[in-house]
Amino acid sequence: THTAVLLPSGDVLVAGGFCASGFTSSALIYSVASNSWRRAASMSMVREVAAACLLPDGTALVSGGLCDDREQSACEAYD
Repeated sequence: THTAVLLPSGDVLVAGGFCASGFTSSALIYSVASNSWRRAASMSMVREVAAACLLPDGTALVSGGLCDDREQSACEAYD
C-alpha cells in the first residue's frame, strides 16, 4: 500500500504504506543507479493507499490516502 513516483533524477520516491511495524509516515528514495535506499523527510501523518504524482516543476506530491481508516485531504511536497 505504499505509493511511488519516478523523480526527474531517475530515482524513485516511495512513501507511506504498511510495513512490519504497522502503518508508516516514512518516505524513502531508491537510487536505480546505485541500487540503494536513502531516507527522505517523513510525512506529517501515516498514510496508506495515497496517490503520488510529479508536478511540472519536478516536485513530487503525495496526497490523500487513509490515516487511521479516515480519508485524508492533506498533501506533502518533496522537491
